[in-house]
Amino acid sequence: RGTIPSSIQLLSGIRELDIEGNNFSGTIPVEMTTLSLLTKLDARSCRLSGQLPTEIGLMSRLDNALLQDNLWTGTVPSELGLLTSTSRFHISGQITNGPKMFGTIPPEIGNMTDLTVLSLYRNNLTGTLPTEIGRLTKLRLLRLFEGRLSGSLPTELGLLTDLRELELHLNDFSGSIPTELGLLTQLDRGLFYGNNLTGTMPLEVCAVSPSVLIGGCNLTEWDCSCCTSCSRPGGRGGGGGGGRGGGSG
Repeated sequence: RGTIPSSIQLLSGIRELDIEGNNFSGTIPVEMTTLSLLTKLDARSCRLSGQLPTEIGLMSRLDNALLQDNLWTGTVPSELGLLTSTSRFHISGQITNGPKMFGTIPPEIGNMTDLTVLSLYRNNLTGTLPTEIGRLTKLRLLRLFEGRLSGSLPTELGLLTDLRELELHLNDFSGSIPTELGLLTQLDRGLFYGNNLTGTMPLEVCAVSPSVLIGGCNLTEWDCSCCTSCSRPGGRGGGGGGGRGGGSG
């Protein structure tokens, strides 16, 4: 309980810090970012809130940042781009209608070239998905669902050839799905429902044959004949009938 004390900076030799599931509240103190040897920070499922400190970019050895299921507000700091050795970065809101992060995804995120997992879901992030996302060629999992991201899906997503899971559902993306996603030959899970997409699922994507491929049920907007199932925007987390296999997701 309580807040994380600023005296945590005295743990100068610590390499892993795990406070998952505790009832810590308040913000991450700036003093924590002076822990220059820290490689893992696990603060999942606490009650941490406020703005993520921009000084997090000083934690150059941070490999795993697990900050999901908290009460974060504020924007995603562009200083994350300084974390060029980070492989897993999770920061998300809770399932409840509590505080959310807002603003845009900074293009500097494309400098985090060692990332294998990027999760920024259940936030109120707006704007487009920056084209710099295509620089994250080691990504295996990209989760951006339940936000307010808009605009066209960048063709640069096709550069993420190690990607296994792409979860973009329940946003405001528009336009057609780029054929370049057919280059994601390792893709096993693709979720696109609950957006404003139009046209058809490209044959190039269908040829990849992911085991889970979920589009929208409203075929008057866009067609996904090769999807494993469909889901309606009003049914978050649910699936509908139709698509390949005729089952539900």
